[in-house]
Amino acid sequence: MKRNGIMIAVTGILFLGALTLLGGWGKYILILLTLFLMLYSALLIHELGHFVVGRWLGYSFRFLIIGPVHLTKEKGKLTIALNTNSSNWGQCAMQVKFSDYETDRHRLVWYLAGGSLVNLVIVLIGGVLYATAGGMLWLLLVLFHFAFGLVAIVPLKAEGGAYSDGLGIRLLRRNGRSGRLFYALFKLSYEYAFASDKEELDGLPQGNVIELEEELQNEAWLQCNDRYELDMIMNLLYFVAAWQTMNERFHRTVQLLRPWIEQDRLTGAMKEELLLSYSFAKLATGGDIGTVPEKITVRHPAMLNILTTKIKALRYCRKGNVEQAIAVLQHAKNDILANKPYLLGKAADAAVLDKYIQVVRNYAASR
Repeated sequence: MKRNGIMIAVTGILFLGALTLLGGWGKYILILLTLFLMLYSALLIHELGHFVVGRWLGYSFRFLIIGPVHLTKEKGKLTIALNTNSSNWGQCAMQVKFSDYETDRHRLVWYLAGGSLVNLVIVLIGGVLYATAGGMLWLLLVLFHFAFGLVAIVPLKAEGGAYSDGLGIRLLRRNGRSGRLFYALFKLSYEYAFASDKEELDGLPQGNVIELEEELQNEAWLQCNDRYELDMIMNLLYFVAAWQTMNERFHRTVQLLRPWIEQDRLTGAMKEELLLSYSFAKLATGGDIGTVPEKITVRHPAMLNILTTKIKALRYCRKGNVEQAIAVLQHAKNDILANKPYLLGKAADAAVLDKYIQVVRNYAASR
């Protein structure tokens, strides 16, 4: 820590010296630096707002991402590292204590709203200071925190199953089918995200997943046309298929996904992932490889990386080059374990790829 402090001080002195040498250009650099710090403060305060509300609700801290900084608490140990996930530059993740839907949905609304609420507090404080003392810095502080808090509370959805705080709040407050779907997705995604190894994945409550597995086979879901509900169903199908893969329930994966594929009801960013999950399950149960997507339409870094790997592996299998298929799957698994972008969670994605390696090996042995 002492060495880091010295390095920061030296860097600061060099930076100020450079500004002096730059003369007129120095003020423009200072303006840009000020704007960056204002934006960074809005992000930091927003995520700390989630942390404070989460602690108030009794949730435990797991990780905090603020720009390039990744702070993690795992098995009681706090670590600071460089954020290598280019698709995530701001997130506070707390270990939620789940009980029942009605209790949890009200608590989750407060947790999701926590970031924007604290931004609003800063807006009020900055507004009072600007009104009483003046100064452009206070006005910038107000504008940045207002904009950041507003954007977070707007109902938006990003590729790869990422929902804004506002969309989560909206779905939970509906207290209907949409709210229950979001709650199931939130719960399962957090269990995947926080599992640090295969042992913790094996400890997931199987009864809950099996119940969800049976629910998703309800014919009514195939007729769903609500875009948010359909998107959540796609994500839940993928999460359940991943659990089935980790537990070698490949026949159940085929049974789960076949109606959606036969009726051409798969949609959105998860469509290609689900087609590949079905193809590997078919391969594991002695069927043919089936359709391998020719074109990848997603842009999410984690999805793109994992999708490309699975497609390559299936194409190698189709050509009879099993060793190459295993090699690309193993390489992707090693990348995920080395903190490259992942989709479900580091341990979960690695476990799925590990099962696919076994599937390919079994396929080679049966030929």
